[in-house]
Amino acid sequence: WLKKQYDIDAVHFFDNNFFIDRRRAADIARLFIERGLDIAWDGTVVAQQFVRFSPAEIDHLRESGLFRVILGGESGDEEVLRRIHKQHTNEQMLESVRICREYDLLPSLSFMVGFPWDPAGDVRRTISLIEQIKHIEPRTEILLFLFSPYLGTPLYEVAKDYGMVFPAGITGGFFHPAP
Repeated sequence: WLKKQYDIDAVHFFDNNFFIDRRRAADIARLFIERGLDIAWDGTVVAQQFVRFSPAEIDHLRESGLFRVILGGESGDEEVLRRIHKQHTNEQMLESVRICREYDLLPSLSFMVGFPWDPAGDVRRTISLIEQIKHIEPRTEILLFLFSPYLGTPLYEVAKDYGMVFPAGITGGFFHPAP
């Protein structure tokens, strides 16, 4: 109905858990195919799960209209990944990009830089990983964000302990102190 009525041509599954239930994702893909929906779609998946998809699963998702795979790389520094409780590795991110290239899927990866433990090293290692990713698949979308922890979270307290300065109100900015 949305396609016919409003000429919708793409759907974004804004659900970080969309692919956790692989059977549900396959069922949705099957319905897209059975109903002849000519709609491109994308969704977010974690790298450590995506690298375990079978070729048949990826073919099925691609046939149904999957065109982009969204992954949160977070950082190219594996020590940062450990500290922020991410369970993927840089190698899994690279393998995810290789799979996307093989199946003509557009990889879209987001990263944050400036974590408080070693901001300069984090930036260097993240840029290095992004360069490797772009070498594998130049079309990869890269979204780069500055680390900005939410007030009251454990990472906010860590950032303060490491000297990160936060605004007193809504008009100021935040920064890392100069080394």
